[in-house]
Parts: sequence; C-alpha cells; structure tokens
Amino acid sequence: MGTRSLRNIALLAFCMAVILFIIDVLFVFYDSWFDGAGIISTFILPPIGIRSAVLAYRRSDSRIDGLLILANLFAFFLYFAFMFFGTLLFGP
Repeated sequence: MGTRSLRNIALLAFCMAVILFIIDVLFVFYDSWFDGAGIISTFILPPIGIRSAVLAYRRSDSRIDGLLILANLFAFFLYFAFMFFGTLLFGP
C-alpha cells in the first residue's frame, strides 16, 4: 500500500468514528437498532487509523501523518472523555 492510501484509511477511520459517535450520542434513542454503534466504533476504527497513520509516518516522516495519529488517538479516547465530563456535569 502506498503512503497516500494509508493516509486515506487513517482519515476515513477518524471521520467515521467521530461521525458515528456524534450520531449515537445526539440522535439515537434507547432500544434503537443503531444504539451503541457509535460507542463501539470508537474502539474499533481508531486503532485501524492509528496503525495506518504510523505506517505512513514511517515511510514519509510527514507532519500530516503525525496529526492523523493524534486525531485517531483523540477519537479513541472520545468515549472516555464523554463519560468523564458527563460525570462532572451531571454527577455519578
């Protein structure tokens, strides 16, 4: 695989994880067929994106790949941040 395709995979994994998480949090109600898919996607898609971005970074040493690594790390910890701030705002 080329560097460009690895970057595209990393970018797609980040975007899909964030979009699915936002849809799951804002628009999906309890007992829907889509309930939990956004939360599960934050544990499945970002590791794929991190791996792709690391492979692209090893080949090119580009700052874009470093930013994609950080973006996918952010997406991976998005659920934990959501729970942390939700607990701070609304209590245990």
